[in-house]
Order: sequence, then structure tokens, then C-alpha cells
Amino acid sequence: MNTATGAVISQRIRRNDSAAFTEFLSMLDQRTAPGLRIHLIMDNGSSHTSKATRARIAAHPRFTVTHAPKHASWLNVIEQWFSFLTRKLLRRGSFESQEDLDRQVTARRCCSPAAG
Repeated sequence: MNTATGAVISQRIRRNDSAAFTEFLSMLDQRTAPGLRIHLIMDNGSSHTSKATRARIAAHPRFTVTHAPKHASWLNVIEQWFSFLTRKLLRRGSFESQEDLDRQVTARRCCSPAAG
């Protein structure tokens, strides 16, 4: 999530592991203007602290990492977005398939706090 604009870059994954996370970091790197630094604020989940993730980040110095304190999810802006997404879409939603769910989640009309 770009905290300045509220834009969210998402990617559907099958497993929450370091391979999927490092692939996501590669996508962020490609989709972010070359001259900009990328600041990551992450929890201490295993995919965020794995050897592969640390090596990927070390090899790409435009990434800066800050780990949120343990047991402090309210400090992580994306957790607030997940909460909003759950309240506004997932609890009330009807989805025909995983692809339909993915389309609705990534549609900005349902996932932005500004959408109401």
C-alpha cells in the first residue's frame, strides 16, 4: 500500500511463503519508478524474515525495511486495510469463483476507505 496515495498493489498467491514474497518484491521493484526508494513496513512473519527474503532485499538496496513490533498489528497500515476489506467486501460479498473474488478485491471501488 502506498500510504501517500492509498493505492494498493496486490497479488494472489497460493502459499504464504518466502518464494511468493520474494516474487512479490520483484513485482514491486518492476512497478515502482526506478529513482524511488521502496520502504517496507512488515510484521515478523516467516516469509518476511526468511534467508531468501533477506538475501533478496540485501541485493536490492532501494528497499528499506522496518519491522513492526510484535503484537502491534494496529501500527501496520495494511492490517487496517485488511480490516476494512473484510467489513466492506468479504463479509457481505458473493463470489462466483476465485477469479471473481480477485476482481472484486482489486477493484478500487470496494477497497478504499474513501469509498465508504
